[in-house]
Amino acid sequence: EIFVPKQYANVLWESLLALGVAPCGLGARDTLRLEAAMPLYSHELSETINPLEAGLDRIICWDNDFIGKQSLLEIKDKPQRKLIAFECLEGIARTGADVFSSDRKIGYVTSGTFSPTLKKAIGLALVEASFNFGEFEISVREAFRKAKIVPKPFYKRKNSIAY
Repeated sequence: EIFVPKQYANVLWESLLALGVAPCGLGARDTLRLEAAMPLYSHELSETINPLEAGLDRIICWDNDFIGKQSLLEIKDKPQRKLIAFECLEGIARTGADVFSSDRKIGYVTSGTFSPTLKKAIGLALVEASFNFGEFEISVREAFRKAKIVPKPFYKRKNSIAY
């Protein structure tokens, strides 16, 4: 995403096209950010999903004061939910699909799609913090589809910085 004053937008657009940059839409952006397991506000982080649940504790500077610090400190060592990365073994899970373990709902998919880079269905889900099993099921079009937990990020280019 690039932000420029509106009077320069057309010049920038034409310059990028002349350089061979291919335009893409929000769908492409969403797929790429999911492959990198990057959170999107309103999906993996929101007013109801805190940074600890979203797995962003590594970027919180606990030495500084900030709005909400006390609330986060109170749940820091006992989160109720956690964000997991998964690969669908059947079907494609979409945002909002329920996640089940042994026929018990344990969470929901925050983002899910088919990855054209990896040639498989991937996603992120917010589940109960105590969930540690490798395989589980996701409700896709009123049928249970198998999925398994995988490490984040899904795709990591060579010579990239780990986060």
